[in-house]
Amino acid sequence: MTDQFLKQLFKIRKISDASAHQFQLDLEELKNTLLYLPCLKQVGQPSGKPSDTYLNYVSKSIVRVERRIKVLSYPIELIEETYMNLIEEDQREQAELSRILDMRGAPSFARSQTNIMANTVVNNIKEGLVDFLRNN
Repeated sequence: MTDQFLKQLFKIRKISDASAHQFQLDLEELKNTLLYLPCLKQVGQPSGKPSDTYLNYVSKSIVRVERRIKVLSYPIELIEETYMNLIEEDQREQAELSRILDMRGAPSFARSQTNIMANTVVNNIKEGLVDFLRNN
């Protein structure tokens, strides 16, 4: 379900600050509904508590979407940094980050500058490591 939600979310061309915040509110409401769905009677009143396994499953599933929507809600100039801080390293994708930046209307020049700076930093680290290894 969360993969489908993200797939549909990334089809949106532009998202404003207000829209990103509204997505956060809507997702929180969806999460709460999912958490107590197994306990609803036909009348719509909760009865009992869902199992811990179910609660953990829903919470873990929603976290992936929550983090990406949270990144969308940040100011454009902080999106890349926020993405790197909130999204786990094994889940990061350059294409996803680019799509998020496109959705928020970030200028492509700023993105290419960031990529150039990141590549420069990586190259400097590699060169420093090579120099260090040669000298020791």
